[in-house]
Amino acid sequence: TWSSAGTEAYSIGGLFVADSAASVAPANSTFTFTATTTGKSITATNTLTFYNLAFSGAAGAWSIPGVSTTSNDLTISAGTLTLPAATIAVGGSFNTSGGTFIAQGGTVQFTATASGKSIRSGSSSFWNTLFSGVGGGWTYLDTNSTTSGTTTLTAGTLTLPTGVYAEGKSFDNQSGTVTANGGTLKMISTSTGQTIRLSGSSLANFAVAATGSFQFLDSYATTTGDVSLTFGTTTFPYAALTVGGSFANSAV
Repeated sequence: TWSSAGTEAYSIGGLFVADSAASVAPANSTFTFTATTTGKSITATNTLTFYNLAFSGAAGAWSIPGVSTTSNDLTISAGTLTLPAATIAVGGSFNTSGGTFIAQGGTVQFTATASGKSIRSGSSSFWNTLFSGVGGGWTYLDTNSTTSGTTTLTAGTLTLPTGVYAEGKSFDNQSGTVTANGGTLKMISTSTGQTIRLSGSSLANFAVAATGSFQFLDSYATTTGDVSLTFGTTTFPYAALTVGGSFANSAV
């Protein structure tokens, strides 16, 4: 077992390999990966939990199939990080201040149980995002951000970007709160069977900009701003859709 103490900091320039008998007890430490070449990885027979995990090597590239959880922050300031193809849980903030990440069809699960957490995707796109921390609060710092898969909120409060939040599949607020932040939820799927559930939260602007089909699962829904339909088929709530701005449908 690699046992850290307090807020110790470690800098690793190469691979991190943990065999079947190995584990990490991270305390409140930070592991920073600094490679400036590609082909680096974090691998483990049994997936590992870190506290803070950072990637800072200019031109570096890492894959992290051996990581299941960062209890606090995940930071990318340079290089390219390939996320796990399954699920990685992030207990704090996700900050792409530089560099890029590759979503690889996986899920980033945000598990914080406190407010004040942030998300910055930079020029990269998530695949699936899941917000599940009771009492958690997350704010997108990007003006625009894209989730190519599904966004699911089961707890906490999610504050969307001030510009466009491009949703590649379904947007499903099951039991949390969505703060629209004046932005636009734009549906961009070309597939049928996509859904939108707001569960009492209001959108600012809503747009459908692709040829898929989209259905509101709520009986009632509200946009305080505009609704714009340029492509596709949209099924609105069966009881009422309240629109605070303009309604434009050119998808005919």
